[in-house]
Amino acid sequence: MTDTPYATLSLSAFCKRLLAAERLLFLLHRRPDGDTVGSAAALIHIAKALGKEAYGLCADPVPERLSFLTRGLSVGTVKPEGDFTVVAVDVASPEQLGALSELSLPVSMMLDHHEVGVPFADNLIFADAAAAGEVVFAVAETLVKMGKLRAIPRAAKTALYAALSSDTGCFRYSNVTPRTLRCAASLLEDGDVDSADVNHRLFEMKSKKQLLAEAYAIEHTEATEDGKIAWVLITNAERVALGVEEEHLETVIDMVRSREGVEVALAVREQPDGTIRASMRSSGFDVASLAAHFGGGGHLRAAGCTVKADTPADALAALRAEICNRFYR
Repeated sequence: MTDTPYATLSLSAFCKRLLAAERLLFLLHRRPDGDTVGSAAALIHIAKALGKEAYGLCADPVPERLSFLTRGLSVGTVKPEGDFTVVAVDVASPEQLGALSELSLPVSMMLDHHEVGVPFADNLIFADAAAAGEVVFAVAETLVKMGKLRAIPRAAKTALYAALSSDTGCFRYSNVTPRTLRCAASLLEDGDVDSADVNHRLFEMKSKKQLLAEAYAIEHTEATEDGKIAWVLITNAERVALGVEEEHLETVIDMVRSREGVEVALAVREQPDGTIRASMRSSGFDVASLAAHFGGGGHLRAAGCTVKADTPADALAALRAEICNRFYR
């Protein structure tokens, strides 16, 4: 994270601000994944346990496969009426808020874990955390120690476990640390979380459309001659012809990444509004700085950005050139 005029908050300071709020609105990043959904859902459950009114807001609908995390909660795409203490969850920069950034919401605090981003409010950031869920878990534990919560709510535990599992690939990725595993173990300790069910929903239960998108990505993935850099490009016209929605393309980067010998994976997707998004994954190559070069951000091995280009093909060419220039130098 870069130097900003915003305050870096301690866990206790963040918790005190939560406790002082009467109505809370938690912002999720656009194209919500399991970490932002699980973390926000957990915070809503925690806020309700504290006697607060709490809602979630996102520029895009929560994908059907993650809807089990928001069941019974008010998480939508339309801002509820009234004034709120606004907290961004798992959002590294204003750009990640999508259309919400146009609402001029007075964001009071950020809770995040990204190594590269643009802070836009007073923040609680664990840059070494595997998921935002790790940070929320620390917040929940602090509230318990402060005597404000008797225990972490059961539903919040499930949401937090899902957040951790989602951003670690079911605890397979290199971002997993001993602290990550201790958090997961603590959530499972009392038998309140059905980890098998959560992981089945996150990683094994796929719709026909998601499978179609993944099959398309496998068939259309290309690579450099040495096979170390691989990519796939999906235009909006191709998505429409395939009969899938944007949410079904979220895992195409995993198909590129799973190809044997690939060290840097790239998925370029043209959005319905014409913008061009790129997702990057690596086995060690710094994709965070690469994404930052194009105005995005993320982690060393997982990042993303929006690329300004006349066509998706031009965006892909620019990304490939920059990756190759850095990878092979």
